Amino acid sequence: MVNVRETGQLIYENVFNIVNAKNNDESCPLNKANYSTELCEKLIRMYFKKGETIMDIFGGTGTTAIACYRNDNDFIYFELSEAQCEWAKDRYDVETSQYRMII
Repeated sequence: MVNVRETGQLIYENVFNIVNAKNNDESCPLNKANYSTELCEKLIRMYFKKGETIMDIFGGTGTTAIACYRNDNDFIYFELSEAQCEWAKDRYDVETSQYRMII
């Protein structure tokens, strides 16, 4: 929030935004710096509209991709590690196959 003094000088206040989320993802052997899919989903719902495209330049094991899928957002994924790309692809395939209709 911004206030203005009598002199016209801007005064900025601290605004605390606390998001609680379970750490519902286990670490994988390729990347110990995983973060919670639940946290990612909450942040996407807070800052993006459905259908918007989200770019993750450190895609890692695909947490953002999964959260985007669950929130009806498109995503662009970058990752230098081929092994992590394969891990993320497998993880995404498992996630999306749960919602496919079998005819």
